[in-house]
Amino acid sequence: MPNRCFVPNCKTGYPSNKPASTLSLFAPPKDKALFKQWEQYIPRKDIKLKPSSRVCSRHFEEDDVIKGRMIKGKDGKEIFHAWKNWTLKEGAIPRIFQDCPSHLTKPKPAAKRKLPKDRETADVRKHKNAKHLDEPQEDIDDVFQNCEGMPWLSFNPKDCPLPPTWFRINSKDESAVPLCVQFELIPGETTESKSVHLKDGQVFLSYNSKVLYTTFLNQEQNEETLCQQLARIIKNFDEAHKCHGIREGRFANIKFCTGAVLQDDTWRSTNCKTFFDVNNKNFYDSSSHSLPEDVLKWVQKTIEIGTPVCSECCTIRRALVKKVTQPNPISEKEKLTKLRADYRFAQQKLVRNKETVTKMEKEIGTMEAQEHILRMEKQKIEADLIAKEDIINLQEAELFKLRYGFAQQANEVKKSEEKFKKVLDNLNQKVY
Repeated sequence: MPNRCFVPNCKTGYPSNKPASTLSLFAPPKDKALFKQWEQYIPRKDIKLKPSSRVCSRHFEEDDVIKGRMIKGKDGKEIFHAWKNWTLKEGAIPRIFQDCPSHLTKPKPAAKRKLPKDRETADVRKHKNAKHLDEPQEDIDDVFQNCEGMPWLSFNPKDCPLPPTWFRINSKDESAVPLCVQFELIPGETTESKSVHLKDGQVFLSYNSKVLYTTFLNQEQNEETLCQQLARIIKNFDEAHKCHGIREGRFANIKFCTGAVLQDDTWRSTNCKTFFDVNNKNFYDSSSHSLPEDVLKWVQKTIEIGTPVCSECCTIRRALVKKVTQPNPISEKEKLTKLRADYRFAQQKLVRNKETVTKMEKEIGTMEAQEHILRMEKQKIEADLIAKEDIINLQEAELFKLRYGFAQQANEVKKSEEKFKKVLDNLNQKVY
């Protein structure tokens, strides 16, 4: 099961087991040779290891598990940033099995030095290295000659230079190279991050794990290589300003503005660029857009103040200022449109109210019917109780009659016994 450890006797991932420390589950490697090594090391014979199986971090050496990395804060001090999802080093193999017999645990072998007689002399090593370098040189030259006119074959994203605050993250997908930057650890606020993801020639620019822009690397461009294009995009993204939107107290009473949205007391244009460069153009696109001088000056002023705002939001601010200072009179056509909209809304509300009333009436009728049934059952139970009480009273009366008759019969028997004794006594006197 993907959420449980594959190693026998290990309880990681089971509901009944609550580990004292944080653990991570790792998938088997895609490399076939390394996958076979995992199969050989894990002491389980009843079930074969599958790509969907998982092995927890308890069974790996401490230095085989990557739990985070050191990053620099604003003050220049290095801070350890722990990752929620740990990763394994390349070539890591599960070797520790605490819940199995001790002979199954196979720690990493210590590096052994060769005996002096087995060591190579400096001359032998130099001769071998020279021979090794000479043999494949022709093949390498042929490969690079064939790569002319095919930039993608010689393009390696990992050779692209990064800004000082950026670092790479290794990806399991070899065709994708994600790059992350600027984890701002500000107390009391959320951590902000930028990232660039390259896949199949398409560049994805993300902010807080949300893709904002996408662009492509142009292999037909002669001015820049693919590596230079990617470096330029990352550099521009690093230097781009984040739009803070319009947040002024005098706009608090405005509820609607065409082409804008209100989020957390901040007005933003529906076409807000989120990130922009000093010239207020899309930093990921080489095309430029002409702007009025007053708008460009205002944008540069916001950048100097420390709360950058893009030109689209600047236009929205103009509209908000007009609404505050000179409210536009509503025309007859707009009034009619608004009245029609209100009428439609009132009709919909009336229909909803009618449906609600009908539903409530049905519920009330059901409750009244249930209450009537309960009353009928109560009356029936009371009538049964009265009938049973009457039967009990009749039985008591009949029992009283039987007792009275039995008492009379007993008295008569007693009188007859006394008469019989007298007769016997008289007979005895006559005989004697």
